[in-house]
Amino acid sequence: MQHQSTGQGVARVTDILLTMAGLGVPMVYVANYSLGHKLLTRNSEDKQRLLSEPRVMLPDHPDSKAWEEYVRECIRVSGRRVSADPAALIHELYRWTFGIKRLAVQLIKVAYLEARAARRHTITLEDVNNAYLSASYSSSRDDVEELIRISVHKNKTGARPDLRCPFPVPVPSNVLSFSKEDRAARVSERAFVSSLTAEELKTFKQLHPPGSPSNPSSKPEREKKPALPKQTREGLEDAYNRLLFESKGSTKPRGPAK
Repeated sequence: MQHQSTGQGVARVTDILLTMAGLGVPMVYVANYSLGHKLLTRNSEDKQRLLSEPRVMLPDHPDSKAWEEYVRECIRVSGRRVSADPAALIHELYRWTFGIKRLAVQLIKVAYLEARAARRHTITLEDVNNAYLSASYSSSRDDVEELIRISVHKNKTGARPDLRCPFPVPVPSNVLSFSKEDRAARVSERAFVSSLTAEELKTFKQLHPPGSPSNPSSKPEREKKPALPKQTREGLEDAYNRLLFESKGSTKPRGPAK
């Protein structure tokens, strides 16, 4: 019902919830952010009946046991198709999914497709990073980046209502603190790398290759194809002469029959 148009759709949802509440039995219903924003547009008496005691459900903390067990279970059911370091994968999956489990499954699936495209059967951290930047994950990537911007800039105007919680979070969220700390760490890392000399940067890349567990945030460098040699006038003349020589031995096409 929440996917119907604003107005009639919200009225129908409100009628159903009020009918269930009128039965006199304890009732609990679950709503996403979009439905929460729609219900807040209702009149005062409806909001008092339906929104008097909201419970905000946030993603698991990145260092929580629940998130670790979830990622390890994903690794287990993959059938040994994940060769990345579990500790690094737990951190990277949270960074690229904002702790949303549905997106974690999608990202692992896209990462496996990236690995198969590279003629491998196991997933590495490089595949996870490439999957995040792929076209298949572009829609979810936009959502994750918007969630990070909302968490860093609390008073950000123009935020998408489907990604912004309609209720104030009563306590400081560990999820928001992780986003800020992760962003600050990446800014500090890039500032440190940019201040290195050419020799120091070469040594840094040898010790921490891009895409490795010790440097997962860096985008791995792709092997560049060798550039084609520059054409010269003599080379073009030789190629033309060879073409003429080869065409002399070819059979001339017959004309149309008279």
